Amino acid sequence: MGQLAPATCIQKNGWINSELFLDWLHHFQKHAKPTKSDPILLVVDNCLSHISIEAYNFCRANHIHMVSLPPHTSGNFQPLDLTFFSPFKNALYREYDLYLTSTGHEKITDYDLAELLNKAFMKVATMEKAVSGFRCSGIYPPRS
Repeated sequence: MGQLAPATCIQKNGWINSELFLDWLHHFQKHAKPTKSDPILLVVDNCLSHISIEAYNFCRANHIHMVSLPPHTSGNFQPLDLTFFSPFKNALYREYDLYLTSTGHEKITDYDLAELLNKAFMKVATMEKAVSGFRCSGIYPPRS
């Protein structure tokens, strides 16, 4: 445990379980490097695999403050859902339309998709949108 090995990173059913989540927490802690003077807030949904005494003890010992959102509310609290994904989707559809118009309605291939995604992303991904998403969700504290 504590090592993300490729063979154990997934389950056949595609769902996470408590053991995989604990492995992920070890990986997260290793790369995020929270400390007592610089702890990390980890916001998770109310999935049962996120709620275990082992996960709680690991987070507590490693300066990770985990908050679980109430059931059926994660969509209301996800910052990217609130301010980024809708504009991104609209920008991507515009890129699709521009591509189809400029190529005489040639089929969009897998090879074209990365470029179109990048163009749309570069048009809408801003720090202001990210901050606004956290503010709209109530996760980001208001400035005094």
